[in-house]
Amino acid sequence: MTATNNQEVNQLTREAIMTAMVQLLETKTFDEISVTELTQRAGVSRMAYYRNYKSMTAIFQDICNQLFYRILAEGEHYILSGDWHKFWLHLFEFLYTNQDEVKRVLGNEQQSYFILNYLNQAFGSHSLKATTRYNIRGMIGLAFNVMTEWINHDFDISPDELAFLCMNFTTQQPNEMDQIVINSSKVDPFI
Repeated sequence: MTATNNQEVNQLTREAIMTAMVQLLETKTFDEISVTELTQRAGVSRMAYYRNYKSMTAIFQDICNQLFYRILAEGEHYILSGDWHKFWLHLFEFLYTNQDEVKRVLGNEQQSYFILNYLNQAFGSHSLKATTRYNIRGMIGLAFNVMTEWINHDFDISPDELAFLCMNFTTQQPNEMDQIVINSSKVDPFI
């Protein structure tokens, strides 16, 4: 088998494992899922699992990376251009459209702390000036708390209403947000 074929097989294996993890999260918490149960659901061997992942948390990290990449692929330019209304609307429409997956991945209290750490690392930078760092942390706190509250209350108001509410907070921020650097590629929220 060539290196390209190995890469393709490994990618398919990782996708099967991540899909199985998301499916299992429908009825279990992250800590309740065993490697055996996961590999059986994914239809892969334990050896294939260990070839692709060092730990269960690495799988969850990949799931979060993919989820937030999908959100940011279309929404990052709204952040960078300062169009906060479109960003908030995009975020909440994405979450609403993908509710089943979002509930499984973000809807558990244990997992929500993982997400908060993920967002802090993805958007944080110690090299920014202090006021910008605090503004970024405030935005992350706002996004995290609003997302988890909305998910936990079964998406009880519309994406438009949430975007409007969040817009009220973000319009109060100084125009320093153009210094944000998004780094979701190598986030380890368990640090």
